[in-house]
Amino acid sequence: MPVGAVNSEEAKCSFGFRIEPAVYFLCLKSMPTLSPPIPTTMTSLVPLSREVTVNTAHGLHLSPCARVAAISAKFQCKIDVINGTTRVNGKSILDLMTLAAIKGTVLRIEADGDDAADALDALSDLFERELIGER
Repeated sequence: MPVGAVNSEEAKCSFGFRIEPAVYFLCLKSMPTLSPPIPTTMTSLVPLSREVTVNTAHGLHLSPCARVAAISAKFQCKIDVINGTTRVNGKSILDLMTLAAIKGTVLRIEADGDDAADALDALSDLFERELIGER
């Protein structure tokens, strides 16, 4: 009888002994389960984050979004940009444009991975130094 199959017929253990269906079912329930494999690339339990302010005259339009995505793409870590309740992929120009961030909007950038701290440094530097007053 296959593992997990219980019917009114008798079940037999691997040694050939007869097992009552109710006992067989209880034995299956008490069997230890195997843990899923541990991923080879571990990410931090809590992603690093930093808040930045949009300082461009017209907010995050195509050009600033392209610059943010280009810098984000240089890093292996997962980068999310959050505006209120909207969370988008920081490596996607179109996703960044959907944030509709105007001048003065405070965005939270989250990075999760091995190079997360470097990514946050590069992105916050972009917002603080290079995207000031750009049209």
